[in-house]
Amino acid sequence: VYSGRAYLYSEEENYDRAIADYTAALRVDPSARLYTDRGSVYDSKGMYDRAIEDYNAALRIDPNMAATYYNRGEAYLRKKDYDRGIEDLEKAGRLAPGATIFTMNLGIAYIARGGAYYDNKDYNRAIEDYTKAIGLEPSASRYNSRGSAYWGKKDYRSARADYEKALQIDPNYTLARNNLELLRKMGY
Repeated sequence: VYSGRAYLYSEEENYDRAIADYTAALRVDPSARLYTDRGSVYDSKGMYDRAIEDYNAALRIDPNMAATYYNRGEAYLRKKDYDRGIEDLEKAGRLAPGATIFTMNLGIAYIARGGAYYDNKDYNRAIEDYTKAIGLEPSASRYNSRGSAYWGKKDYRSARADYEKALQIDPNYTLARNNLELLRKMGY
């Protein structure tokens, strides 16, 4: 009764009631699924540490729950703990090969962490992450991001190649076009 009602409360975004009912359900049945479900509600409330605690409890009970690794990875990413987030998303992907949501969000995670490396002028690590993201799903924006990291380390030829690749994918991608034009003016 509690878990069903908790689910309905969470769908209605009545998170406090959902948490109360999941907590009551967990007293009767401390299952991995219920911990994951309550963790998702905490996550929806922006209470990422509490969510992660519940995901950890779920994984202690069942360490093979791909969805729980995925949820915990997303919570870590929202906390900007990119390394742990990526680790969990990779684990989810290994446990559920072919689950496109895991692969798609892993690419987004690599872009986010690559952006953090780029902001800290760690261009080599940014390039590594952008390359992984491109390997999962090539896109104009991903090539443009990697091109900017190459530019940061003054590898203008590689930057140019990535901007050109971005424009092959999307001829209207203005950012890549502008970056390419600046490189041309610089003689590259």
